[in-house]
Amino acid sequence: MLWKHPKEVGKNWFTHLLGAWKMALIFQIGVFRCLIHGLIPDFDLKSGTNTANKALGIVPEDVD
Repeated sequence: MLWKHPKEVGKNWFTHLLGAWKMALIFQIGVFRCLIHGLIPDFDLKSGTNTANKALGIVPEDVD
């Protein structure tokens, strides 16, 4: 079934879409921050850790 996953995580299609796009935006910003950190190591020392924690904070623990 095409729309099974959103129902399994307690969302409708639209709220699932918004959540997925929010996570994508978090990762895109994180990529930029990590690229800058790679070039300037003393800038944004926790860019990777902060991005991972922010992404994990919006995903329920029981979702596989």
